[in-house]
Amino acid sequence: MALKVMDTPLVPFILRKGGLFTYDEVLQVRDGYGFSSKSTHISAFKTLFKYFETKEIETPTQAWLLYENEQKQVDKEVDVFLTLHPFASNHKVFETYLIMLMACSRIPKDRDFISDLFIHDNNQWKNHGIIKALMEDYYNLTKPDGFPKLDELINTTNRKFLFSLNAFYKINDLTEETIVKEFLNAVSADTHRKTGVFKRKNPYHKHDILEFIDKIYPVLVKIGAKEHKDNIFHFLRSLIFPLKN
Repeated sequence: MALKVMDTPLVPFILRKGGLFTYDEVLQVRDGYGFSSKSTHISAFKTLFKYFETKEIETPTQAWLLYENEQKQVDKEVDVFLTLHPFASNHKVFETYLIMLMACSRIPKDRDFISDLFIHDNNQWKNHGIIKALMEDYYNLTKPDGFPKLDELINTTNRKFLFSLNAFYKINDLTEETIVKEFLNAVSADTHRKTGVFKRKNPYHKHDILEFIDKIYPVLVKIGAKEHKDNIFHFLRSLIFPLKN
């Protein structure tokens, strides 16, 4: 689903273009979300663009492939970008730039990347950085009608659950199996998705379940992704606290 130009703080030409963001456009994106362009780590983006020039990067896809091939090589113990540009890498400048591209649909959303950097990075949910602003705005602008905005939910687990449903699935294709899986992923802080084992890391209390029942479950029933259950509280508790053999 495309971003709605009239609802976004980004200027229209940024959304219409298909190429890389320029340095000036990065500043405009930050300004659009209320972030200062005078902060010290902004200059690190200039370092990133110089890095792109040395690698002859001209398209968003090339930028993503550079990150995949050079930054995430499992057989390399040295972070290439960190070695060349420690200040820029320490501020997640490369990753932030890729999030900008994903949020504006210039490269496909990568589940592992977004999960590691945003969904299950608790610092991003606690701090109001540009990554959090971009991803939350992406959800709020592309969510199905009736889905609550993320800032309407108090519990972080419930936010992560809804963001995952919207970001990685077509709503018409949602099944109960998918919903249960995503719920367990959110409650287990992603260990269920990565290992297939449900390891509950974060507490999910009664008031959090009640928020799910009140603000999320009725929407899932309305769009046909869930059947109505008489005791959804018991159902959710059985998922979180399965009976031991």
